[in-house]
Amino acid sequence: MKTHVTRALALIVSAAMLQACGGGGSTGGGGSSTAGTTITTITLAGSNGDLSKYLGTWVSDCGFKLNIGQVGGNAVTGVVNRFVFTTVSGSAITGVLTSTEYTAFDCTGSSTISSQNVRLTYVSNLLATGSTGTTFFTGTADSVTVGQVGSSSTTSMVTGFRDSFGKFQLTPSLPFSTANMVYTKQLAFTSGS
Repeated sequence: MKTHVTRALALIVSAAMLQACGGGGSTGGGGSSTAGTTITTITLAGSNGDLSKYLGTWVSDCGFKLNIGQVGGNAVTGVVNRFVFTTVSGSAITGVLTSTEYTAFDCTGSSTISSQNVRLTYVSNLLATGSTGTTFFTGTADSVTVGQVGSSSTTSMVTGFRDSFGKFQLTPSLPFSTANMVYTKQLAFTSGS
C-alpha cells in the first residue's frame, strides 16, 4: 500500500531534513572550551506522554525546501511552519498546521500558504542522540507520528523540547542535527481554551 503524505506534511518533512543553519536560540546546556574549540551541548527533553506540553502556537524558524525538477532546474524555496495544537485526547493531540512557502530561500518574496488539520500521536520516549560539528545533543525525545485528521496515513517524526519547554526541535529520524527545524512557542493555552 502506498503512503500518501499531504503537501503541508511533506513541507515539514522536507524542511526538517533540509534546513540550513537551523537551531538558533539558546542551547539548554552549557558550552565548554577545549584547545580553542567551543563545544555546545543541547539538552532535549521528551514529554513522557504529557501532551499538554505541546498545547499552544508554535512557529518554526525559516527552513528551506529543495524543489527538484522545476522548470529550468532545481529551485530552493523558504518555508515557515506554524502548529496550533488545541486538544489532547489520550495519546494524541490535534490542531492545525499552516505552512508558508516563499519564493526566496530566506523566507521573503511572494508566498503560498497551505493548511490542514493534523494529529500528533505519542509513541514512546527515547534517548536523544546526535552531533553536528561541535554541537552535541543529549537527553530524551518523543517518538511520534504526525498525520492529517481523518486519514490513516502518518509520518514518523522525533521531537525534543528545549529551553524549559519553550521550544521543540523536529527531525524525521535520529540523530538530531543543528539543521533540524526549531519551533518556538508563541502562545500557550490549556486544552479546551
